[in-house]
Amino acid sequence: MSRNSNDREREDKQDTFDRAFVGKPGFMIILTLLVIIGSIVINYFK
Repeated sequence: MSRNSNDREREDKQDTFDRAFVGKPGFMIILTLLVIIGSIVINYFK
């Protein structure tokens, strides 16, 4: 019984995490910036 409640809590946290990040349009902007910065850093160290 305690195991089931733990699984349910974990699922709730995952749902909250998904809603917090996937629901924000700013997340895609941050992700794009990270990719751009990452490629610049890789080119800089080549």
